[in-house]
Amino acid sequence: TNTIARSARSIKPKHESGSVPAPPPPPSAPPTPPTPTWGSLFRRMAMSRSMVLLTLFSVIGGFLFGYDTGVMSGAAVFCQDDLKLSDLELSYVVSSTVGAAAVAAAASGVPMQTYGRKPLIMTASVMYVAGGALVGFDPAMDRVKHKHGNSTDDDYNMGKRTESMAVLLAGRVLLGVGIGISSITVPVYIAEVAPSDMRGQLVGLNNMFIVLGQMIACGINILCQWYLTEGARWRVSMGIAAVPAAIQLVGFLFLPESPRWLAQNGRKEEARAVILKLRGVKATAEQVADDMASLDELNKSEGGSLYEQLTKVWRDPVLTRMFKLGMGVMALQQLSGINTLMYYGAAILIMVGFDSSLSVELSALLAFGQAVGIMISNPLFDKYGRRALMLPSTFVAALNLVLIGACFLDINRFKWGAVVGVFGYLVAFGMGLSSGPWIVNSEIYPLEVRGVGNAAAVTTNWAFNFIISMSFLSLCNAIGKPLTFFGLAAIAFAGYVWLRVALPETKGLALEEIQALFEGTPKGFMPVASSEGDAEGGGGGEGGDEGDQEAGPAWGRTRGPGPGAEAGVVTKTGVEGGAPVTTYQHSNAGSLNDTDGAIDDGALLRGPGPE
Repeated sequence: TNTIARSARSIKPKHESGSVPAPPPPPSAPPTPPTPTWGSLFRRMAMSRSMVLLTLFSVIGGFLFGYDTGVMSGAAVFCQDDLKLSDLELSYVVSSTVGAAAVAAAASGVPMQTYGRKPLIMTASVMYVAGGALVGFDPAMDRVKHKHGNSTDDDYNMGKRTESMAVLLAGRVLLGVGIGISSITVPVYIAEVAPSDMRGQLVGLNNMFIVLGQMIACGINILCQWYLTEGARWRVSMGIAAVPAAIQLVGFLFLPESPRWLAQNGRKEEARAVILKLRGVKATAEQVADDMASLDELNKSEGGSLYEQLTKVWRDPVLTRMFKLGMGVMALQQLSGINTLMYYGAAILIMVGFDSSLSVELSALLAFGQAVGIMISNPLFDKYGRRALMLPSTFVAALNLVLIGACFLDINRFKWGAVVGVFGYLVAFGMGLSSGPWIVNSEIYPLEVRGVGNAAAVTTNWAFNFIISMSFLSLCNAIGKPLTFFGLAAIAFAGYVWLRVALPETKGLALEEIQALFEGTPKGFMPVASSEGDAEGGGGGEGGDEGDQEAGPAWGRTRGPGPGAEAGVVTKTGVEGGAPVTTYQHSNAGSLNDTDGAIDDGALLRGPGPE
């Protein structure tokens, strides 16, 4: 800048009047990219009305997912009071939906690869409409004429009870099929149409609508409790899910297929047309060119039988590592206990000592806690990354589970302490462990196995969801409530330790770049993508010396307590002979291991690039 200014002064051109003009101002530094916020997200989405409509109609699937999860907290109490269900029968009602969702998710992978994302989302909408209508228009509804509190034993004869129970289970199974299909297809669909720098926020928006559905479901439960008769409460609260499902079904008639799926199936021109329509007229030429180049590089090998794809995953260590990560984060999400509190939230509050009416109302407050966590965290996933939110979220959630278990040791004395623990758990869970697993699974799999990968992950989620929902009440009765929550806390703490080692950072990477991230990792190490704010030098932090420059890549870990010792952090990307050289760190402190296994007391490999 000074050189330019001095050169301008030395030339001293004159105007006709002979005056010397002022030197030109020095060039300004490039502007700092703005921090992603919900406001910037919607301003950018406003560039394309098609993108706005696509996102809104897509996240209705998340809303329905959340609504069905949240409505069971109060509807379970309504069903148990109306149909005189035992704890075991109530577990069947709750777990029937979860089991159907697990089967549907497992069966959705190959059809999603073969027929596309859009047809499966529409199929899920049809299942939601059918299930909601079946539950809402139960043929045994003649009993709703009886005012609650005035029913007699004759109103609950075995024939009518069995009929209502059968209709309820059938409707819940259909709803479960819809949930299972949408839970796998909607995040993939959104991720494949979103720009890479907005992908985390848009997939997170789907998760925010899941929690919005849970909150609205709790509100509907409260209204049903206030204004409806005993037999109508659970029918209306569950059956109303058919309305948003019908809206989604109509909306998707006018939405496009995923451009990535179109390109993979050789329909490049259709894919380009969809990209141009979704990005809008205000998209820069560079943005459009990047999307087009990404489509041109897609591998057309996706597909084949389920056996062929699973065999490929089994034989490929990179794909195996991806599948283990995707399925692992989904298992952790469920085993940390989230849906015990969502399905049985009102029942847990009754265990704490509140009456059924107040428990249904308090469950709405608890659902709001998770919404707060998600609203705070979702704009931060693309700023700070997946690890920075998922790790503390898991740890704090585990602490709150310990608090809940401790309060149950003397629940009469610490009743409100348990409520605080449940609320704190839901806020902490919403801060990372709610959206994080879905974001990770929407972006880590290469296109040729993306459908099967997401099917495996979501099936894992629903399988463990089924185990938790089916066994929670039985565990509370068998081993006691304190030990049940302490067990969930132990799983969450173990999951935190595993995440520190196994979870890579995929922030800001294009979907096709993430596979290269996994391919560049030696066995036993997990990479983290470099990003702004990573160490510019090769230093390993306080306590680690700079390593000598090496020829070729080196995989290792640092020694010392500084930032370089953080689990899985990329410390430097250099250039060696025109090829990128990336250094990854192991989760534990230690010495640097080069590619030959030799030990070097230096800290981190320093790339020989000009930086």
